[in-house]
Amino acid sequence: MKLSGDRNQCCGCHEFFNSSAAFDKHRHGDFGKDRRCRTIDEMRAKGMDKNAAGYWVTALNPMNYPMASSHELPAGWELIG
Repeated sequence: MKLSGDRNQCCGCHEFFNSSAAFDKHRHGDFGKDRRCRTIDEMRAKGMDKNAAGYWVTALNPMNYPMASSHELPAGWELIG
């Protein structure tokens, strides 16, 4: 994967992140004590997911995912309006 701009890769878990904000969100614990990478399940529980390019993001942009009906929504999403 190509790292450019604010994209980065964690040297601990080797996952790729679309921004420093996404990278920071995947870290958990106190510095110097128990700081660690969140598991994939923990990242998803925090609303994170991988974008179409395969990078972890803080949250998916629903405008990038046209959907025909509510049964196609990602878990926890709902149609409004």
